[in-house]
Amino acid sequence: MINLPVPGLILIKNPNQILELIDGMQRLCTVIQFIDPKALDTSLLILEKPKLTPELNGKSFQDLPLSLKIEFKRRAVEAMILSVNYKKTAGNKSPSIATDTMQDILTKTIIEHLSYT
Repeated sequence: MINLPVPGLILIKNPNQILELIDGMQRLCTVIQFIDPKALDTSLLILEKPKLTPELNGKSFQDLPLSLKIEFKRRAVEAMILSVNYKKTAGNKSPSIATDTMQDILTKTIIEHLSYT
């Protein structure tokens, strides 16, 4: 396969410490659909006229040689996980977001993180 860079995923850790995907949903769904369309209850994804690999035209993941399937599945994708520092209110053990909305916090966090990289 071609070693073209794949843009990474961006996730944020919510107050319950659960990771939420905030960028990369379409890329992730396309990969899942290509490998296992039943997982998304969708149709089989077939390569159509790939310019850089014309020999793969008309092939689905299942049609690929085992070596390409393994290479595809082992391909690393970068993921950036953002953490937000939540303020605790007096007498309350659970985190609160104070006056900022989640969108405000998310925007600030992304801007802060990207300015350090």
